[in-house]
Amino acid sequence: PWFTCVVVLTLALGIGANTAIFGVVNQLVLNPLPYPDARRIVYLRLGTGPITLGASRFVARAWRERARSLDGIEAFEVRDLVSPDESGSRIVRGMGITSGLPAFLDVSPVLGRAFTADDAAAGAPAVVLLSYETWQREYGGTRDVLGRAVTLDDVAYTVIGIMPAGWDAIAYRRSDVWLPLSLDPVGGAAGNRTIEAFGRLRPEVAIDAVRAELDSLVLQAVEATGERLPIPDAVTRVVPPPHLVAGSTRDALLVVFAAVGLVLLVACSNVANLLLARGASRARELALRSALGASTWRLVRALLAECLTLAFSAGAVGVVLGWFTLKILVRLRPASLPQLVDVQLDARVFAFTFAVSVFTALLFGLAPALQLASPKAGSALRHGAAGVVRGGGVRARKLLVAAQMALAVILLVSAGLLVRSVIYLQNVDVGFDTTKLFAVQLSLPRGKYQSPTSRDVLADNLLARIRSLPVVAGAVQTFQAPPFWAGWVGAFEIRGMTLSDAEARDDFLQNNVPPEYFATLGIRVFEGRTFTADEMQSGQAVIINRAAAERFWPEGNAIGAELKFQEWGTVVGVVDNIVSYGLAQPRDMLQFYVPFRSDRASATSLTLVVRAADDAGDAISSIRAETHALDSEIVIRDVWLTETRLASSIDGPRFNMALLIAFASIALVLTAVGLAAVIGYEVTERTHDFGIRMALGARTENVRRLAMKHGLTPAFIGVVVGVIGALAATRLATSLL
Repeated sequence: PWFTCVVVLTLALGIGANTAIFGVVNQLVLNPLPYPDARRIVYLRLGTGPITLGASRFVARAWRERARSLDGIEAFEVRDLVSPDESGSRIVRGMGITSGLPAFLDVSPVLGRAFTADDAAAGAPAVVLLSYETWQREYGGTRDVLGRAVTLDDVAYTVIGIMPAGWDAIAYRRSDVWLPLSLDPVGGAAGNRTIEAFGRLRPEVAIDAVRAELDSLVLQAVEATGERLPIPDAVTRVVPPPHLVAGSTRDALLVVFAAVGLVLLVACSNVANLLLARGASRARELALRSALGASTWRLVRALLAECLTLAFSAGAVGVVLGWFTLKILVRLRPASLPQLVDVQLDARVFAFTFAVSVFTALLFGLAPALQLASPKAGSALRHGAAGVVRGGGVRARKLLVAAQMALAVILLVSAGLLVRSVIYLQNVDVGFDTTKLFAVQLSLPRGKYQSPTSRDVLADNLLARIRSLPVVAGAVQTFQAPPFWAGWVGAFEIRGMTLSDAEARDDFLQNNVPPEYFATLGIRVFEGRTFTADEMQSGQAVIINRAAAERFWPEGNAIGAELKFQEWGTVVGVVDNIVSYGLAQPRDMLQFYVPFRSDRASATSLTLVVRAADDAGDAISSIRAETHALDSEIVIRDVWLTETRLASSIDGPRFNMALLIAFASIALVLTAVGLAAVIGYEVTERTHDFGIRMALGARTENVRRLAMKHGLTPAFIGVVVGVIGALAATRLATSLL
């Protein structure tokens, strides 16, 4: 029984780890959309180079009305809405969806009706669908919720239906409410926002054909409407479901999957070693069976049947371990993988576990079976030469130990490289002072602050209140607060300089900021100055970072140069490079700052960067109170400490590091157990030999050294092979960052 328990638990560790990780790969890569014909659903986006965004409304409308290569096109738009409550107002997670989206995904309301095309028409009564969770939480699941009024952004909406539990409209974001989405052009800041469109491929239509047709429709729509694309010179991106997960995340998942595959190989090698040792101890039994007429093939079949029984038992235990492992992964998931919440062990995962169990049985039973099926071993069994059978497995056991050690070293070195990289990222110089710095994002009542002037007055009054607080050392309004990604998507120009297409379209960050932004964040100004009051009004000034100055003006004459994004601006200052969107950001990334103007900002949100004088928690509480006193309808949607948010930007690599360390540790333990078993068996098998040596005068330490030499030699060979393999695996490990 002890042998059986050790084998089953050893294999269960490897099978359980593979079951859990395959469950994640299955959900995020192989089957990301739980809908009928999900493999024919594709996202339709616009992009150029490495940058991809959603589609403009007028483009999505043209696609929906005239595309023939797709069997239906629908769209959605994420919205955060403000709803009144007892304390003033709160944020409601909302989403605008086209009327045909639920039917497109074969989803129907559990109560009431879905949207119709008339619901999205101009002047139509305002209607809303509630999520199942909101219905249960706020209305107690009562059926008379239909027809009730819900106030969102100062508009009274009538509830017309309840959507199924857990439905997220393929946005990987749980919403509280759904609103009708119109694809008609919308003016103002809302008209500049992109929406997410997707369609279903017609049978036997290639993605290249879809892309060509949609590109043609984009050009026609631009010409017919005179509208601008969100990305100049954008082309259509047709994204299949497996690519919905970011490429770096997908690669990291596959590398982790490969790592648990190595753990399973180590487990199989370990069990094969144990079976070889056990087979040697069963040599007399096998010889007796052979003498009674059992053929070698019959003995091999019996051995493989035992292996299958062990493997299926390990598979059953592995499913349980995999389930617990999956729960741990979901609990520890990084923010970049919200889809992990929905990962389940489905029929495909169970089929995978069954296949892995059969594979492991064949894998760890192969070495003993080959040893038993060899002509030399067969002849030995027929003549009762058990010692020959015992001796025949020595080389195989040593080879398996070397293989285990090599695989364990590959995992350990990869984990070590990842640990070193994460430590490096944690100590990156971000280029500004993050001490007691935090950001506050406010949601404004829709319709109350539509004009830029009203938003300027609001921001001035709020900043005056906040700056007067003794717990606040500084505060400033900005378009984006770090960490953020706000890259300009399209080419830029430098007057008097010819840029290559690659240079003009290189990734860079842009932020709209006031003059006080740099002092509040502690960003050093190397040359020139910040913006003047006149430049804040005209918007015709640019501040660049040191990376941009060194690339385009290596001789140091950047001040006075002219750049064009949407309009021309003069470079008035050069500031330090900063980490804007994450600790893994390239150090030489170009960054540009232009004057903040309310007419280019959102009419429904306001972002502040604040530095606390002492405790950030006290400052946040005071800001909440001042905001509520100024306008109780304004909601603080989000608050984040800059240090914490920057640290969380490498949650993904940190999560991958933890997984790889755990799997490498399991492989190391299994390898150590296998090595100890080989050395122990070596000593047991050669006890008579060692006794003779000692009787002839050999010293105890020499005999011990001889035994260790025979056991550790394959281990050292495995270390050498593992180091070579680890060098080859280094490139794969970089995808985990």
